[in-house]
Amino acid sequence: MIEAGSPASETPADEAPASDAAELEPLDAGCLLVEAPRRFGGVARLFGDEAFARIAAAHACVIGLGGVGSWAAEALARSGVGRLTLIDLDHVAESNLNRQVLALDSTVGAAKVEAMRARVHDIAPG
Repeated sequence: MIEAGSPASETPADEAPASDAAELEPLDAGCLLVEAPRRFGGVARLFGDEAFARIAAAHACVIGLGGVGSWAAEALARSGVGRLTLIDLDHVAESNLNRQVLALDSTVGAAKVEAMRARVHDIAPG
């Protein structure tokens, strides 16, 4: 589901450790199209089947999962974007609870990329 980067021992000091970036495996575009009426019906109806197929094949990268990035990542997942790369060095803190979609009592202390990955997989399993 997630491709992690190189092990921390091989990560140069100026790069984020593997747990600070998450790449969600591409969702099966065929599966998305079959699931579209149930899960992404509004997007498919709004943009049409051809455009939705392009969205399902798209790759987006969200750098920073804070007050804007967490909501952007969720919107991309709910729109049916087929592949997401999420990057953030931070962990969920209590001060995030009022503004970040991934910040819940159950995620305080977790790496933001891991909390967002779990949320994205709940929105668009595959």
